[in-house]
Amino acid sequence: YMGTFWVPPNGFLTAKSGAMTTIGGFCVDIDRVDDKKGRHFPADMFINKLFELFDECPEITPNYVHLSGSGVQLWYVFGRLIPLLSSKKSPRRGKYNELLKRLYGFFSERLQSNLFKVDTSCAHINCALRAPGSPAKMHYPTRLFVRGGANREMIDPLELADFLEVDFGVEDTVVWDAEWQAEWELEKQLIKKRREDSLAEPATEKQLAYI
Repeated sequence: YMGTFWVPPNGFLTAKSGAMTTIGGFCVDIDRVDDKKGRHFPADMFINKLFELFDECPEITPNYVHLSGSGVQLWYVFGRLIPLLSSKKSPRRGKYNELLKRLYGFFSERLQSNLFKVDTSCAHINCALRAPGSPAKMHYPTRLFVRGGANREMIDPLELADFLEVDFGVEDTVVWDAEWQAEWELEKQLIKKRREDSLAEPATEKQLAYI
């Protein structure tokens, strides 16, 4: 899983989305489409078309590409665990769900439907991933590749949200605590006051001349 879960007192782990306490990234599951004879299109054609989209839109490039047998999983790893906050309906949790759905929607819209099947049913943050090296449907181990090698960059959810036009802010990516929350609320009040003060002041001669 791309995150951690609350473990109840009985010790039995639940993978329900409401029990997910932190998130460490996203995964997009894409399958190869069968041809008329029930065969998959060649893997190199599938991967090359995918990489062409990454070249066209580098903002959407994952840092891990996992060949899972009959398809591929794109892993967007943040490099740290981000708390989702306690409430099942917290705004932060909803924003990460929306960001992942928008990510799936992007691939569903941009990839050729006769080559790719974007598994939108997996577009939820608590989706379990196939482990690298585990047996695949095609009877060989799954393989994980790192884009950028040892110098790869971790995924910044803020940059991803900006590209996909999802309402996101720095307050949705930091480790929450009461002191930080108080500082953030104070900062928002100061920003609001500065904005109100600037609107209340009469226009300067330079501003009037510009208008």
